[in-house]
Amino acid sequence: MPKSISRMSKGGIILMLLGSSKHLSFRKQIKRQLITTGFKKRNVIIMEEIIKNEKNIDYGSLDDKFEWIVKNYNPRFFSQYFTRM
Repeated sequence: MPKSISRMSKGGIILMLLGSSKHLSFRKQIKRQLITTGFKKRNVIIMEEIIKNEKNIDYGSLDDKFEWIVKNYNPRFFSQYFTRM
């Protein structure tokens, strides 16, 4: 495992995996791999896995949901996965 990834997992860094819903399974695979390298499950965020906020209220838009996640989880590292069109 690269030293930078090892330091992030041991330091409790929260990261967010972003991308198209079309490639959700790929991001879930990356999350599983990160967990096996030492990340805590709660420290690897995939937006689609967060269904409702703490008050059990649906989000008005993707922007609102993203804002809520950033405010409440405070991720420090973002990794984006998109494909060419």
